[in-house]
This record gives sequence, structure tokens and C-alpha cells, in this order.
Amino acid sequence: MKDKFETFRASEKERQELKRMAKKAKMSKSDYIRHCVFDKEITVIDGIDDFAKQLKAIGNNLNQLTTRANMGHFEAVNLAETKEQLGKIYDLLAHLCRQEPVEQVVKFVDEEESILVVEPENPPVANQISQEVLPISEIENERKGFFAFLDRRS
Repeated sequence: MKDKFETFRASEKERQELKRMAKKAKMSKSDYIRHCVFDKEITVIDGIDDFAKQLKAIGNNLNQLTTRANMGHFEAVNLAETKEQLGKIYDLLAHLCRQEPVEQVVKFVDEEESILVVEPENPPVANQISQEVLPISEIENERKGFFAFLDRRS
């Protein structure tokens, strides 16, 4: 039971930074501090929510293109390169949701878009984004369905 209070002094700049980091990690300040002190593994990858939205938008665009193609509005195109690139995106999301070490995953993400907040000696785990973006089963099901569709179109 959490019935005791601890206080510490901080400058206004430190206070604002703590607030910003806790918000970025989608935690309360108390939870963020406890996590930093006791777990020492906090990973925040900027842009993951936008990444998932963009991936869904790509799927929607492809579905619209397919509908138009089926209606005879334009000729079929070779989607092999698109299929390969989307495969890499799905793989990245799957890595992130499986909570695999970020050192393996960050290779796929632009370094300027990635922020890791960790103890340097301990390899970080992508535990802050699991299940918040998409459940791994949903990603894998979408990937299978999408690639089955592309295989039929190629």
C-alpha cells in the first residue's frame, strides 16, 4: 500500500523536465519516478503513434486503389517494392510489441526520431509501447491478410 510521501527539491527546469518525461512515457510523475528508481528501464520512442497511424493510412490507400483497379479505372501495377517496404514496417511494429531489446529495433528507426531514456549499462526493453499501439496479434493478422491480398494481385 502506498501511504507514505517522499519529497525532494528540484529547480523549475528539472520539475518541468520531469513532468515532460512522465507525460511522454504516459505515466504519472509518481509512477515515472518509481519506475526510474526501481526498474531502471524506461524506453520512449517518439513518433510510434504517428507511425501506426501512417501504416493504417497506407493500408486504407491501398484498399481504395484496389477498389478502383477492380472497377477498371486503371491498369494493374507491380507492387513488389511496396510489399517489401511494408513488410519491414510490419516487422518493426512486431519487434516493438514483442518487447524485444530496443538495440535491435532502433536500427529500423531514424535516430533523430528515436529517444531512449535508459541506464547505459542495461540494454533497454521496449516495454512502454507494448499493447498501446496495436496488439501483436492484430499486427500479425493484418500483415498476413495484406500480403495474401498482394500475392493475389501480383
